[in-house]
Amino acid sequence: MIICNLEKILEERNTSINALSLLSDISRATLTGLAKGYAKGVHMETLNRLCFILDIQLSDLLSYASFDFSIKNITIDDDAIRELDNTPSRSCLLGNATLHFQIPNEEVPIKEDISISLGFLYSNFNERESLSLNWPNSRDAITYQKIISIADDNIREHILLQVINEISNYLSKNYQIETTQMTVSASDLDRLFPTDMSPRKFFKLLDLYAKDKQ
Repeated sequence: MIICNLEKILEERNTSINALSLLSDISRATLTGLAKGYAKGVHMETLNRLCFILDIQLSDLLSYASFDFSIKNITIDDDAIRELDNTPSRSCLLGNATLHFQIPNEEVPIKEDISISLGFLYSNFNERESLSLNWPNSRDAITYQKIISIADDNIREHILLQVINEISNYLSKNYQIETTQMTVSASDLDRLFPTDMSPRKFFKLLDLYAKDKQ
């Protein structure tokens, strides 16, 4: 997968797409498509111009990981939704999402889906709804760690944002549940521990995996 880091770069520099469009003579539509991740068929001259104007390397503008990622399925437990309607201050596991990875890289020979369980937590303290994620088991947690080890921070953050946004949109569209905006760190999803394993045991297994790769 390839992602464009233009939006993040502009945020870090406190610069708008309008300002960049004026400086680079690249249309706002093209820049918006790059920043939001839906641009297709980008010209080499556009990339060259952006790198020149922003004084960055192409590897700063674009991030690549040797796998493709998508969210294959989101399922929600209707009984859990009804429980939350009756006790809105309660935290409850609502369902799960299946993250689908396709990996042609022989160094990470995993060609299967992994699942993460979704916890949807309500808080009466700030009267806002929030969404949290946790691994259902140690196998999925370690498989994800093995996959994500070949990606940079921008790819990791992109995956986490996509997971949160798609789940939030699904809950809003199908259940009229609105979630608050979450602050995302590239390591947030990496640090989620499986619910049936202690952090010490989890890292011990990762260490054994690393030694086995050597």
